[in-house]
Order: sequence, then C-alpha cells, then structure tokens
Amino acid sequence: MFLLVAIVLLVLYLKQKKKLKEAQGKLEELHYDEYAQVQAELERMNQEITDGNVTASALLAKIQELTEQEAKLSKQAQTAANKLARSRELYKSMEYAMTAFVDADPALEHCRLPSADSTDIDNFAPSVILHLHSIEYIVEGGA
Repeated sequence: MFLLVAIVLLVLYLKQKKKLKEAQGKLEELHYDEYAQVQAELERMNQEITDGNVTASALLAKIQELTEQEAKLSKQAQTAANKLARSRELYKSMEYAMTAFVDADPALEHCRLPSADSTDIDNFAPSVILHLHSIEYIVEGGA
C-alpha cells in the first residue's frame, strides 16, 4: 500500500514538474523577463517624474516668493525716487530764492550743493518733464 501511494505521489510530482516547465516555457515565449525589466524601469521613471514634480512645485513657490519680493522692492525704490524728486524740487526752489532775493552772502554759498551732487540727484530722481514726455509718447504711439 505504501508503495502504491509513493508511486501515485511520484506520478503527481512528475506531472506538476512537467506543467511547471511548460509554464516556464510559455513565460519565456511571452518574454516575461523583459516585461519585468520594463515594469521596473517604468516604476523608476514614475518615481523620477514624481520627484521632478516636487522640485517644480518648490521652484514655483520660490519664484512666487521672489516675484512678491521684487514687487515690494520696486515699490520701495519708486517711493524713494518720489521723495528724492520732491527734495530736489524743494532744493531748487530754495536755491532760486537765495539767488534771486538774497544779496550775495558768503555764508549762503556754503548752503548750496556742489554741481556733481546736483547732477547725481537729477540722474536718480524722475523728472516731471520725462514723465510727461513718456505720457505724450504713449498717447501718440497708441493713437
């Protein structure tokens, strides 16, 4: 009886071994090994895309932050230029008043800015004439 059971088990084992070899042969025919490699490569590429998306979103956030900072600094620079323009106009008014209405007093000569400083102020401060000229140019160009 034991021998009969052993023979049955051996036959079943050989059938299963044959089926396993046939299945492995079919997998080789279907290039399963290449499929597994392609799947692994696809998974790696998907991970790279995910990492790239994370990096892109971080860069977009940084660009947004820098854009806001640039706008703030631009506004501050414009405010400073406007203050400088007002100061320049006030200085020119005072200089005109001293020149036109006060006799030459040596002490007043020390109150005037050197011409180099006056030129620097003119370069940094926006001019009303330039501003109006720009508006005229825009109106003429748009018409």
